[in-house]
Amino acid sequence: MFGQQPFYFPASIIFLGIPGEVYTRAAQVRISHQFHTDPVDVYIGAGVFRPPQRDSEVPDLEAAVRVNFNDWKGVRTIGAVGTRIDPLSFGVSGVYRQYRVQEMVAVPQTFHKAEGAGISLDALIPIIPAKDNSHAANSLTANASFASGTGIADQFQSITGGVPAQTRPPATSGGPAGAQLDIDPGLALYDPSGELKTVNWQNWRSGSSTICPDLWISGSWETTRISRRAI
Repeated sequence: MFGQQPFYFPASIIFLGIPGEVYTRAAQVRISHQFHTDPVDVYIGAGVFRPPQRDSEVPDLEAAVRVNFNDWKGVRTIGAVGTRIDPLSFGVSGVYRQYRVQEMVAVPQTFHKAEGAGISLDALIPIIPAKDNSHAANSLTANASFASGTGIADQFQSITGGVPAQTRPPATSGGPAGAQLDIDPGLALYDPSGELKTVNWQNWRSGSSTICPDLWISGSWETTRISRRAI
């Protein structure tokens, strides 16, 4: 539901997700409804999702709103799985989660908490509209997405930004390092002062596709920014 997948996926001849794209799959329970009128549709949804850290013991919370303007439609392709007609639309979605990470000692007895959250703003804009697939020639459709948040690395495909996994200190001075902390890299880590911090993520993605007679052209570009909060 975060990023309103797959509605705002870009056109691409490679397998999704492309680097930096919001693209994820998780067990979930959701409820949603689309309110329909002739000029405008409004989609509202919310759900609980499997958390990225098992030991958090708290499911993710996600929600989304999307507005479709039905009188202005364009031709687009989701990934490389087929061309379709979709209306001008704007969407906003968010995620909230909690982490419980074992303390940074040789033999942990307790844990520390941190919170993660993110927001995604998305748009599908038919610049040169088309009525249907049989009148798709010379149409042009743009799409864009902006995602920002902290502790949301799992919402992107196989990406950590080089943030390392952390291990517990050795049980004895000069001994081997302890086991890895119970959280995946890129989500949260302890800073030099020993405080648990989530990792910030921000991503821009935009692209466009056009259909000329007997020719389909698409392009997409992305920028991803990562920062380690308060480190």
